Amino acid sequence: MNRHVWAALAVSALTGVLSVQVDDHSPRVAVKSAHAATDPAACLRFEKTQTGKSIDLEAKSSCDAKLECSLSYSVRCENRNGKATSETHHNTRFSVAAGKSETLSLSADVCTQGWTIDNVSWTCRGGTAP
Repeated sequence: MNRHVWAALAVSALTGVLSVQVDDHSPRVAVKSAHAATDPAACLRFEKTQTGKSIDLEAKSSCDAKLECSLSYSVRCENRNGKATSETHHNTRFSVAAGKSETLSLSADVCTQGWTIDNVSWTCRGGTAP
C-alpha cells in the first residue's frame, strides 16, 4: 500500500503557510510556502523532518521578542484500503524565545497501518520582525 503523509499548515492572516507531502516509498518531499507580511509570521518559520510515524516541526524565530504560540493538528489512522479507522485532534502551546527555536513532534505512532497528519495550524502572539 502506498502511504502518504500530508501536513498542511493552514493559517489565518497573521501567520504563514506551509504545505508538505511525504511519500513513504520515495525520498522526495514537496514543499510549498507563502510568507505573510504581518508580525509575527514575518519572523517565524518552520522546518519539517519526518522519522517513521512522526513529523518534527522546528519553529525558528528571528523575532525581537518572545512568541507565545499554539499548534493544532489531527491524526487519522487508516486500514489497508485507506479507510479511516480513527481520528484524533491535538492542541499544544509552546513558546519561542527571541532568536531561538523550538521543536514540536507530531506523532502517528498509535496507528498500526496507514496514517495521515493533517489540518495543522498555528498562531502566535508577541514578537516584532527584525
